[in-house]
Amino acid sequence: MQNDILEKIVKLGGNVDAVDPKTSLNEQLAAITFHQVLFDDFWECYGVDEFREEHRELYEKDHEAFVESLLDYLLANNDDPRGQGFWEYVHFTPMTEGTKECADWDGAFHKYELTEIREVVGEGDLEFAQIMHVFGFPDHYYICLSDPNPENPTVFSTDHEVFFREITNEGSFSEFLDKMLTRDKLKEVVVEYMNNND
Repeated sequence: MQNDILEKIVKLGGNVDAVDPKTSLNEQLAAITFHQVLFDDFWECYGVDEFREEHRELYEKDHEAFVESLLDYLLANNDDPRGQGFWEYVHFTPMTEGTKECADWDGAFHKYELTEIREVVGEGDLEFAQIMHVFGFPDHYYICLSDPNPENPTVFSTDHEVFFREITNEGSFSEFLDKMLTRDKLKEVVVEYMNNND
């Protein structure tokens, strides 16, 4: 992967220390870890009003301490639905004979059109790395491991209700990461939201 992609991951709170650029795309994606959640630039500040009400005293007494406490709450890696995304590497092999996923799909995956993916990677069997699941729509994000540009592969999204029957090309991995909010950007978003909804 490109160095600027690794730098973006670090700015978003990820750890890339175990990423070896000499290994495969799959191995590099598997080596990325996050100990916090992610929000994209379409996030609608879910949970901010409730947190402010629960911590009204701190909000009125020390606004900066309140904002930092709010950011810690929002970025905490837990399952309270706040519209967050979770980095989650999963090797997904529905078209690779002999794998569990191929057996689970029992050939059904071969029937899908997959036009959005084929336009990028061409023909042949497909293996993927799931990189994220999200509280929202769509809720799963994948990179095809046969992407012709492993330095900056394309990210595809789908939702569990239309799983791989409806697919969206989300752009390059670099562009996808640009849609995610760093802690500083998240701070700007929540402060603006609270100022407009006080």
